[in-house]
Amino acid sequence: MVRTLKIPAVAIDPESAGDLPIPSVSPASFSGALTAVGHLLSLGHQRIGIITGRKHSPGHGRARYAAYAAALHEAGLPVLPELVRDGDFSIESGMRLGADLLDLPEPPTAIFTGSDLQAIGVMNAAGQRSLHVPGDLSIVGFDDIAQAALMSPPLTTVRQPLAQLASMAVGMLTEQQDQPGAMAPTALEVATELVVRGTTAPPAS
Repeated sequence: MVRTLKIPAVAIDPESAGDLPIPSVSPASFSGALTAVGHLLSLGHQRIGIITGRKHSPGHGRARYAAYAAALHEAGLPVLPELVRDGDFSIESGMRLGADLLDLPEPPTAIFTGSDLQAIGVMNAAGQRSLHVPGDLSIVGFDDIAQAALMSPPLTTVRQPLAQLASMAVGMLTEQQDQPGAMAPTALEVATELVVRGTTAPPAS
């Protein structure tokens, strides 16, 4: 509609940027997740679980799962179906699916989640089982929401560059206004940043 009416428009963090007839700007889900799982591997974790959201958010959820699988493959580790769960990025799904992982006969020593809310849910599930984070379980989230730094311990997470996304979107809108019809429906990705806090450590020996 906006393209038909020739209204300047930019989509910020769309679920499927490539299908939009307008320019878009999104955080780099794949590279961010790759860095997160790489951080856990660098600490010595080999049995790493994931709670993502491939059904709830096909674009970001699949990208973060693909990065998880790629990082394990690069490290020479298999992707074990028993360590993979799909949630909906909520605290409730983090608690429920985190409990599933932590109740396995051989639970993971670390869990990467597709959102900070899911990570908070996993922290709650760990606390219910008297597991110490990060002594017994390392956790990495994704988003860097305000609550992440306020958790006890503060959550290690992947920060989405919201201010940069907004700034780039404004610039793209300005370009469209100054040069109508000049901007193709390009999908740009902005780099994320791993913020290491208190929920990750080497696995217990």
